[in-house]
Amino acid sequence: MIKIARLFALTILALCTEGSQAWAQTTNIISDDFTGSTTNLPWTHLGNACLTAGSPPPYATPATTIPACTSITDPAGSGALRLTDAVNHQHGAIFSVNPFPSNEGLQVTFTAYAYGGTGADGIGFYLLDGTKPAPTSIGAVGGSLGYSCTNDPTNVNASQTGGWEGMPNAYLGLGIDEYGNYSNPSDNTNTGPGFIANRVSMRGAGNMTYSVLNALYPDDYPANLPLYSTTTARTQQNAINKTCKTNTVWDFSDGTPSNTLTPLQSNLDYGYIAGSPILNASGQTIKIAQTNVSVRSKATPINYQLIITTSGLLNLAYSVNGSSYTPIIQNKPITTDNGPLPAYLRFGFGASTGGLNDVHEITCFEASPAVRAISAPVTPLSISSSSLIYTLNSNPNPIQGFVQAFPVSSTGVPSTTASWDAGALMSVPGNNRATVLYSTDASGAAPKLLATMGSTDSAAFSLTPTTCVPNTNTIAQYTIDPNYLGNGSSCSYLAGRAPNWLLGAFSSSDFASILAPPSNPLDLGLAGYTAFAASQSKRPNALLFTNNDGFLYSVDAASGQLNWGWMPRPFVAQLQNYSVVPTEGLFDGKFRIVDAVDASGNWGTYIIGSARSVTVSSTKVVTVGQGGSYWYDMKLGNPSNGAVPMPAAVIQAPVVPQGSTYPQRQAPVVGNINGSQIAAFIVNVGSGTSAYSALYEFNVATGASTSATIPSKSISGVVSSNLFLDTASGQLYFGDSSGNIYVMSFTGQAATDVGNIGTLGATKDGLAVNFINYQYANNLPYLLAASSKGLTTFGIGSSGFGPLWATDGSGGYQYNKGVWGASSTVASLQAGATVSDAPALVAGIVDIPVYVPPSSSNTCNVAGKGYYDFFSLASGTFTKNQIKDVLGNFILADVNIGAGAAYSPSMSISSSGLPVFGGTQQTATPSAPLVFNKHGIDAVVQWRVH
Repeated sequence: MIKIARLFALTILALCTEGSQAWAQTTNIISDDFTGSTTNLPWTHLGNACLTAGSPPPYATPATTIPACTSITDPAGSGALRLTDAVNHQHGAIFSVNPFPSNEGLQVTFTAYAYGGTGADGIGFYLLDGTKPAPTSIGAVGGSLGYSCTNDPTNVNASQTGGWEGMPNAYLGLGIDEYGNYSNPSDNTNTGPGFIANRVSMRGAGNMTYSVLNALYPDDYPANLPLYSTTTARTQQNAINKTCKTNTVWDFSDGTPSNTLTPLQSNLDYGYIAGSPILNASGQTIKIAQTNVSVRSKATPINYQLIITTSGLLNLAYSVNGSSYTPIIQNKPITTDNGPLPAYLRFGFGASTGGLNDVHEITCFEASPAVRAISAPVTPLSISSSSLIYTLNSNPNPIQGFVQAFPVSSTGVPSTTASWDAGALMSVPGNNRATVLYSTDASGAAPKLLATMGSTDSAAFSLTPTTCVPNTNTIAQYTIDPNYLGNGSSCSYLAGRAPNWLLGAFSSSDFASILAPPSNPLDLGLAGYTAFAASQSKRPNALLFTNNDGFLYSVDAASGQLNWGWMPRPFVAQLQNYSVVPTEGLFDGKFRIVDAVDASGNWGTYIIGSARSVTVSSTKVVTVGQGGSYWYDMKLGNPSNGAVPMPAAVIQAPVVPQGSTYPQRQAPVVGNINGSQIAAFIVNVGSGTSAYSALYEFNVATGASTSATIPSKSISGVVSSNLFLDTASGQLYFGDSSGNIYVMSFTGQAATDVGNIGTLGATKDGLAVNFINYQYANNLPYLLAASSKGLTTFGIGSSGFGPLWATDGSGGYQYNKGVWGASSTVASLQAGATVSDAPALVAGIVDIPVYVPPSSSNTCNVAGKGYYDFFSLASGTFTKNQIKDVLGNFILADVNIGAGAAYSPSMSISSSGLPVFGGTQQTATPSAPLVFNKHGIDAVVQWRVH
């Protein structure tokens, strides 16, 4: 007998059956709304910056270094960060104390107000080199917007020391320019298109301070030069003005300053990058400042969104008064002229006035990584200091997919630095995509290399030739490498993808799982399984994942190197539509990895799952169906000597009616029936009153299948939930669109099983059931049914299953003598929350991922927030003294895990307990898990293939 190491309780199976991923408390999303008496984040301030609702000294806790404004007092919660009053020649700024890592790109949003003055000058948002100390001076007043240096000797406020210098250690300055001089080389620096009012512009890196010039050119800029004078030309102010204007070195060593004509070292003078006016829907310029109003409540808020991708492409967009975002700058490669992104960035806000003025204010700042997660991290079954956990993230614009591996410390904390990125490895010159990307021939009996498939199986492409797609070889070339230019530079096949990046983006309907050597305890008693598992025990672990580019990929789980990519044959015909393929989500669905035996007793490993169908006419591809309308069953080969299992054959999966959808994004459930591995799934067909649900069951190894329509009299409406298999009893559970819960047999014969449907009960809210889960605790079974608004829990009694407790965003409830009543002991979900993913069951604890959208009164919470809400499975109370952080502290409340919708967590096992990882849409980097107690795991043993 081989050693089977992956034996876990039904508790673990209940969490992992539907492929739940992982979670993480996020530390890389920061925000500050500036509306209160203090700030959320530590900031330093210079000049006139103040909080309009700020506390006077001594400052409240947590302490802020931004003082209270003396010119205005707002109620706490209704304030703003004020950078200037409506006073000439002012400037003010704040800078973040804590640097922000740039390795995952950056997305920043904030809201700006300008009003109440005579129309100048504007607001700046700054990115500074976070590896350097925070500035002790601001950039120049007037058109420099507190960022760049000024070359206008009259534009100066002598009372503000250094009011003509530029921002030190600056990398990027976004200028919201009311008056028009931020882009004017006659006012600041020596670059730009000229005076343009109501324009948002970008300036690049700079460090134009006198101390820097003295350090670089001590003979030309002597240290003893006076700061400012009206009687002599030999001043620091004049040196900055002239150097800023020409971007050349000036000699101030004697009585007559002179231009040496020597160019300054690079990135000193805040070079102009790009800009665009803010327009309304009809193309008319929008006034950035409302000079005709005197209070913020009557001014127009303008939201700005700045994204810098990991490849250094900058995107800038704006939103006026809550409208959708409009692009200003798209995919600008800022690193080309501006230099690489610093490893850490410091944020800053500033504003300035000159000969004219306005009130300048900021609210609603948020910064997060540019990449977006499609799930919480993928974790192995057991965690130790040698483990890796995996994240799948995307840049939406330009399109890039990232698959990163993070090592875990001995205490279970993931590193903040990835060991590798499979997307980057796939994109290096000389990659192996041409030799490992496959599809399948018409019979499904053998894989076909995509690179040669055009000549051996041109029918698969169903090609309608065009100028840019003249033949199947071109399709193969740009699929292997979207940067392909074989038909001339006029044909670009990137279709929104980043140049020199090959892996497409991920959607929330993509999926990943770890393929390990066979070790299913449920199969141990079946003939031939032990020998099969022994023969495959040395094959390396692989990470399998689907991608929006239409491939199911396998990469080495230790190194990230690409093993292979496989595209279902029906997808191949869609490749000629290169402009839309990267965004169609052909692989929307989930898959399951299954060991199965065929009729001849031969064991193998299979990948079975759901995707989207492609309809092909006689001339071209015309439609792409919904998720669940295509199902696949691919067999992997049985390699020897520890080799990688490769695609071997495609088994005929059930063909569902055109237009079918799965009720919930799921893979088939799989059970052992009479020694064979049978998969089952449900799809919904049609719409409205004619819609119905159908059950499909098929033999994983042979493809033999049965199907049957679920009688309309048996359920109310259509199936709306995932299908859940309790392997202990061999029964299937599901819910319908009216909140009812059902159970049926699982025999391998669909007609028999739909004839054995029984009703278990109804949820409290009567809404469509989205998620079903089933678990034993203290040797008693419990059933959970979650809708979009709440969860109902059922327990077993003398007369069968019955409702016990329920929860939603309004409160907790208990069921007593046929009536639901409010409960003071059952915990409630977050107020206003929706259930955003499948609840997880961990050692008798229910973990519900929820999403709280931004309220109309909280305009700063633009992404909403994700939480994990915890309940005792038996009672519905909040769990106490059962969940710890990695430092051993008990979790005393539900956990806010960051911005965006929360994903279903997944669990591993470690020496210290059950570490649970998870995350939200905006959690791109994993962080420390929560650790659940091991107690409560029942004796019934199940398994998880990972």
